[in-house]
Amino acid sequence: MTTPLGLCKGVTKYIYNKVFELRAKRVVERRGPNHPIYDHEMDAENAGLHFLLKESERHPDLKMALGFELRPKWYCIQNGLKEEGDIEFVKEFNPDICLLSDPIDGSKADVPAYESRFGKPIIDGGLYEVFSTVIGFFVDKPTLKEAECCAIQRWDGKQYFANKHEALVGYEGEEAVVKAKPLDEINLRTKLYTAAHYAHAAPIAYFAVETIREELQIPEKQSPGVRSTGSTTYEMLQPTMTKSIAFDIRDEVKRVLEKYGRKMERGAYTHDFAPPGFFAKRADVITLNLDGTELDCNLLEYKTGSYFVSPQGGAGNKILKILQNKVLPKIPEKAEEWIDWYPVSSEN
Repeated sequence: MTTPLGLCKGVTKYIYNKVFELRAKRVVERRGPNHPIYDHEMDAENAGLHFLLKESERHPDLKMALGFELRPKWYCIQNGLKEEGDIEFVKEFNPDICLLSDPIDGSKADVPAYESRFGKPIIDGGLYEVFSTVIGFFVDKPTLKEAECCAIQRWDGKQYFANKHEALVGYEGEEAVVKAKPLDEINLRTKLYTAAHYAHAAPIAYFAVETIREELQIPEKQSPGVRSTGSTTYEMLQPTMTKSIAFDIRDEVKRVLEKYGRKMERGAYTHDFAPPGFFAKRADVITLNLDGTELDCNLLEYKTGSYFVSPQGGAGNKILKILQNKVLPKIPEKAEEWIDWYPVSSEN
């Protein structure tokens, strides 16, 4: 019998290999609505489904439920067959394992593909910002806190995965345990990942970063870097490996905007932050909601959320307190400057 972690590792690796194979057949540099990665979202989803259907043929008694970013319904899979249904349908199906997948996280990364003079594909750019991810959990324990495992396939070939006990990285047949080092001081080697890769979110993150800088009175020569990549997975993984702190306050802003009858349509959804959040917890990283409680969510629900991810130590504690005491209380006031950027909610 294959294991939940084995399924997670297998499905992300298969998506990665299959989409690269498809990209090699359609070598072209594109932008706009036909973005070179976004164009393959459905290809990636179909690849993940195909892998699990084949696995179910090999293990006909194994019952699996598969949820995707792009689908409002879940797939219930057994013995090479699939049925689509809602959450209640999944619960009645009573799968042995549920898998929630984001087949391509980082679809806004610049990864152009070119054709060489010999007709071979050359794929360039930020492969390290693109991932295929999945988290495994049991239907009667559908929360991030109680999840079973995850796998995160980075498109440069590295695979990150975790069980309930540890986080690991694998590459070219070698594996290593990932354990974050403490971070006590904020300086020029520190990076802040703010989840503000598009224009409407940039002022929100700028407000948070400016408040942090003012409160800590950071000298220019020690000023930390500020980054936003468009990949929730990439940003949440950074604190597990580097001197980085990642946070996303958009969901807090979203809730205030709703009081004004406005709707923020973008944000970090369950499928975005759950797999890297699970990995970060196992890598001994602080992984919290902005109120300081443990990061959690219902993996069967399609909702946005905020997060704070930091290595253990004084640096993260300082940043979190500033967000809690200086940034979040001012959001209702600041939101009045931002409401015209967002559409009127259809619910009002």
